[in-house]
Amino acid sequence: VEDYSVPIVSVAMSFQGGSAQDPEGKEGLANLLSTLFDEGAGPLDSAAFQARAEQLGITLRFSDGRDAFSGLLRTLRDDRAEAFEMLRLSLNELHLDEKSIDRMREQLKSQIARRANEPTTRAGDALREGLFGDHPYSRRSVGTIEGLDAITREDLVNQFRKLFARDNLTVSVVGAISAEETAAMLDTVFAALPQQAELKPVPEAQMRFGQRIHIEADLPQTSMIMALPAVKRSSPEFFSAYLVAQILGGGTFS
Repeated sequence: VEDYSVPIVSVAMSFQGGSAQDPEGKEGLANLLSTLFDEGAGPLDSAAFQARAEQLGITLRFSDGRDAFSGLLRTLRDDRAEAFEMLRLSLNELHLDEKSIDRMREQLKSQIARRANEPTTRAGDALREGLFGDHPYSRRSVGTIEGLDAITREDLVNQFRKLFARDNLTVSVVGAISAEETAAMLDTVFAALPQQAELKPVPEAQMRFGQRIHIEADLPQTSMIMALPAVKRSSPEFFSAYLVAQILGGGTFS
């Protein structure tokens, strides 16, 4: 979408394959990988990469979902060439050095430990495990402390190679940039990625309803989470269901 009303360019990208691709026993692999994209790439170490992004006012971040690994770049039009180069470096010349890996691993472990006894976190974990059983969707996308401890640099390198390719990539570009400039940017940033991703198939989830799971806790409040059968995202009824959820209570029902 070409739009010059503000001098900003936004590039959103999504690679099919997320935390559902984490190997058993190494839960949190995709989450840990998502924290390392500004921890040094190409000629820039972690501090230099982050300082350069801040100096240019560039937003560059990545996140993992269960079925997709997403990224966002936002930059002023005048800085687009340097911003695209930083994105290219992060996707093609990422350092993944042990020092950064260990630091980000400890941060994620602290977050997990801090939330371990939160009622909503415990209820959500129990709900997923009850619904999905041994399916990958039953696992916490953030991972576990044990899973994060088991992850090596080689695991991260291999997962990066498997997830980041051209055949599982979707890119959306909006802002002060022409179609011709966008085409050149796509070639510059993404052309060197492998042609094909190496994704393991995620089986159709067979959800188990009709359960009541109760966790006793010495707390003054009760947290309750409910799950009912709904429609697939690909269903033509999805947006009707989405609207119904908003009417019932936007942000409460989903």
